[in-house]
Amino acid sequence: IPVIAGALALTGGILGALTGGAWANRLSRRFTGARILAGALGFLFAAPCAVVAVGAAYVLPKGVSAMVGVGVFAIFALLAAFFLNFYTGPVSAALLDVLPPNERGGGGGIELTLAHLLGDSYAAALVGYIALVAFADHVGPALLVTTPIALVLAGLIGIWGSRFYACDVAKLGTSAEAMLGTE
Repeated sequence: IPVIAGALALTGGILGALTGGAWANRLSRRFTGARILAGALGFLFAAPCAVVAVGAAYVLPKGVSAMVGVGVFAIFALLAAFFLNFYTGPVSAALLDVLPPNERGGGGGIELTLAHLLGDSYAAALVGYIALVAFADHVGPALLVTTPIALVLAGLIGIWGSRFYACDVAKLGTSAEAMLGTE
């Protein structure tokens, strides 16, 4: 199963990153904050997929074969990885859009540092602690509690933040339409 999960994460991640950029370009015809909005919607779409992928082992009836469980996990883990990586290209591009050229390298470094400090540096320990304290050391239920909350929160913050994109781009003296090539 770990090899299957890794292959699903890799495949879904690559496809999601490529699709997220294309989807953001398409959304930019209607929304100036499309680069941020695409990432936000990706997080929101990933939430139910992650819940089904992790929760399949807990909700499938006892008589269902292991292959069905693995199949449900595989489909929804692939979809979760796909949507989780929608943000990669568009949000990185948006960051470059709103920073002056001489601050882009530092801004990118700060963005990566914050992503790791606020995300994966403590996430495993937090989920493990919740599993230990609340779920008799079972990680699955702890993931079912933490994952959707984090993804929905990230999605809602992204939707809220997408409203400020055009104004932030304009501060550099360039229109959002010019940055997106829709002008």
